[in-house]
Order: sequence, then structure tokens, then C-alpha cells
Amino acid sequence: MKTTILDLDSDYHSNVNSDVNPDPKLVNFLLGKTRAAVLRTLLLEPGAALHVRELARVTGASPGSLHRDLRALSGLGLLLREEIGHQVHYRANTAHPCFGALTELLRSADAPPSRAYQPAAAPVRHSPQAAYAVAPVKLHIPRGRIAALCREYQIHKLSLFGAAARNALTPGSAVELLVEFAPREGMPPDMGALRQALSAAFGGRRVALATATVLDDPLRRDAILAELKTLYAA
Repeated sequence: MKTTILDLDSDYHSNVNSDVNPDPKLVNFLLGKTRAAVLRTLLLEPGAALHVRELARVTGASPGSLHRDLRALSGLGLLLREEIGHQVHYRANTAHPCFGALTELLRSADAPPSRAYQPAAAPVRHSPQAAYAVAPVKLHIPRGRIAALCREYQIHKLSLFGAAARNALTPGSAVELLVEFAPREGMPPDMGALRQALSAAFGGRRVALATATVLDDPLRRDAILAELKTLYAA
């Protein structure tokens, strides 16, 4: 019997138009919503190793469907399975021949559309204050890395608000995060180190941290709670 080996890397690069990003809905349809969420979390953050409960929190998938898809992805060799104590952790297999193609596909699907498809209204030339449209920037959320940092700094809950939560992030905007720490004894958390670590996780983007005291102001509380998006919850 003749065996045909499909080279996903060569086929993908030779057929994809670099000016057009794949639709995330199409990726979810082809891979399945749960599998796509797992692969986004682990392949785009190959250093992260998460157990099922953590994957359920960051992907929003049910543990039942996660177990089924994790077994399938591990069986295909895309994920590596490792037992640590009483928990089973999963991480990306960067040596798999399809790792590069799948990673590029997922990253391209999460990227903002090409500028060719974002025509901005032309400025009024005779106006001295003509405004040029600035296309919003899509924030990549490295959920595996975020979960690891939250465990390291004993964070009970981390949430996104502000421009990033409204999908209105510009190149100069800060990533605004509401952080709630778990009860702890001893030294208070090092907010400066946490801010730097989160900034590195978000690709060097400036990070602004707020604690629950910011909600004491009724006006700010209403505005923040209306757009709050949970990134991690212990």
C-alpha cells in the first residue's frame, strides 16, 4: 500500500495569501471550538504546562469535552502529557512536524485584519486639525502564561478592563488589569515586579494595575464593572 505524507508546513506557506488572515470562526469550525481553544492556549504559549482545571478556566470549556479532546490531541502527538503529583499537565509538543503550521494558522486568525481591508476616511485637507483614523490593535492574551503568573503571585482573580476590554486598544494604550490577591501572610506582593512580568507577557506593552480599592469610587466602579472581562480565576 502506498502511503502519502502531507507536508502541512509547505502546503500552508505555499497557499496562504499573507495579506489575508483566516477567519477565527472558520478555524473554530475546522478544529472544533474546544480543540481550537486548547491549541490557542498551549501552542501559542509553548512554555506553559496546564492541568485540566486550569485549561477549563482559561478556555471556558467543560472538563468532559476537554478530557476527550486532550486525549485525542495527545494521541496525535500535538500535546505532551506529564503527571506531576496527582495532576496531569499538558503542554505543546514543539517537535511535532505540524507545530509551526498550526501555530502560524492560530496566530494569523487572532491577528487584526490587514490594513488593505481597513480603509480609513480621508482627512479633510483644508482643516488644520484633520484627524487620521487609528485602527484598534487586537490584544493577544497569553492565557497559559497569565495563569502561571497568577499562581506565582498568589492572585485569586485577574480581570481586564479599559480600552483592551472594549476592543479599542491603540498602539499607545496601556493594558488595564484589576488584580485581586488571595489571602496571604507575610510580605505584601511586589506590584512592580508583577507589573513587569505582565508587561513581558503582553509583548512589552505598558500595563496598569488596579486593586479592589479602585471600586470604592462609584463612578469608576460602574464604568469598570460594565466592561470587566475575567482572564484568570482560581
